[in-house]
Amino acid sequence: MFIETYLPLILSSALVLLVILGWWHTYLRYKKTSKTLKDIGQELAEKMQTIEHLTSEDIIDDLAAPTGDSLIVAFDPKGVITYTNDHAESFFGYTHDEMVGHTLQETILPIPERKRANEPDLVQKIVANPKLYINVDLPNRRKDNTPVWVSWTYRLMYSPNNELTEIRAVGFDVSKRKQLEQKIQHITSVDVLTGVLKRTAFMNVAEQEVRRAVRYGRHLSLLVLKLDYLRLLGQDQDFETGEQAIKQVIKACQLCIREMDILGRIDDVEFALLLPETPYDNLSVVADRLYLKLQEMSSKQKILFGKAVLQSKDDTIDSMLQRAEKSLSVYSRE
Repeated sequence: MFIETYLPLILSSALVLLVILGWWHTYLRYKKTSKTLKDIGQELAEKMQTIEHLTSEDIIDDLAAPTGDSLIVAFDPKGVITYTNDHAESFFGYTHDEMVGHTLQETILPIPERKRANEPDLVQKIVANPKLYINVDLPNRRKDNTPVWVSWTYRLMYSPNNELTEIRAVGFDVSKRKQLEQKIQHITSVDVLTGVLKRTAFMNVAEQEVRRAVRYGRHLSLLVLKLDYLRLLGQDQDFETGEQAIKQVIKACQLCIREMDILGRIDDVEFALLLPETPYDNLSVVADRLYLKLQEMSSKQKILFGKAVLQSKDDTIDSMLQRAEKSLSVYSRE
């Protein structure tokens, strides 16, 4: 009699309690997710405020115009400096005798990281395409190797028999403007969560690498990594856990790649790794190394890998990415 009377009440109470507990659990997860989203939103808002500050009219007006007096440098067709004004000598940190009679390469041009065979020097480029150098921003260096940016205007001087005798250059220091542009570019091209390139920035840099590889006949490989959506967004995972998984992938990539490799976040849970000078066989070695590093960090995380290599001179980063995404599959060691 007791069971028949109170059992429905007990069951109803238990059901209500389960509903309340379920609601409370959902509410806590919602609060946690909302807080995380709010923090990200606040960070994005701060980034936008920074951009607005950097691009405010007062700062632009102050930095857009070249600073200081004119830098005047003249040099012969071999790049040997024949004349400099006082401001150019003071700006670059040289005496008159340290500049005149010396080449541009010895004094104010940046030291190339690697000189390519048959690559034209600045003088040859100016002579070949003078219209491109009417007003151009170029990197330079001071005597102490401090990098500076100068906006140069070049004018070619010819003898009566139409022989090139001298190139005259007038320049202005635009280093502050270049620093401003670099700050804005960094803010708009770098992913907030991971600190690596966003999709658009990655694609732009990668396309340059594709053109370089095609031009010089070099190997170029692409590795795409994708987190398993179901594991990342499953019931046993919350927002912060998914965020942590993304950071783990980035950390693993950074520990396994070279300085010359290019890493980008091209989608919410998809990452691309461009590997210059890397043939297909070596791509598997990189994938092995990445897989083992990810296993060290989290054996539960499931990763999909896709591979592609540069195939012809008509290939592009878009076509390489499409092939890599089509080949995405759960990793298995070859």
